[in-house]
Amino acid sequence: MNTDICFFVKKLDHHISRRFYSMYSRKALEECSMSNVWIVDYLYDHRDRDVFQKEIEDKFFVNRATVSKMLKLMEEKKLICRMPSAADSRKKKLILDEKGYALRRLCQSIRSEMEMQVASSLTEEEKELFRSLCLKMIKNMEGEMESDDTSADEIHPGI
Repeated sequence: MNTDICFFVKKLDHHISRRFYSMYSRKALEECSMSNVWIVDYLYDHRDRDVFQKEIEDKFFVNRATVSKMLKLMEEKKLICRMPSAADSRKKKLILDEKGYALRRLCQSIRSEMEMQVASSLTEEEKELFRSLCLKMIKNMEGEMESDDTSADEIHPGI
C-alpha cells in the first residue's frame, strides 16, 4: 500500500468531495461547485469589510482568469454581486446576494455534518495536531509555489 502523505491527502480529499456532493445533491440545490461554496463562506466571514477579486485569488491560490470566470458564473447564479468600491471606483467589491446567504446557511449544516463524520474518531488533541500539521504543510507548499513558475491551475485544474 502506498504510504505517501500526498496519497493519503488525495484519498481523503476524494472521500470528502464525494460525500459533500452526495449530501449536497440531496438538498436539491442548483449546480454549485465546492469552490463556489468556499468563496461564499469567505465572503460571509469577511462581510464587515470590502473583499475584492485579488484577495480571492491570493487566499485560494487560483489565477486571475480562473477567479474571474468563477465570479462571473457566481454572479449569473445570483450568489454574489459586484459593486463599485467607495474608495476606488475602478475596483469592484464582492458582496453576497440573497441566494449566496441561503447557500451559506445550507452548506453550513452540510459542513457541520461532514466535520462530525470526518473527525468523529479523533480526539480533540488529534484534531488540533492534524490542523497544525496541515497548516505547516500548506505554508511550506505556498512558500515553494511562490518561487516556482508553475501556475496553480496546472496543479489544481478545475478549481
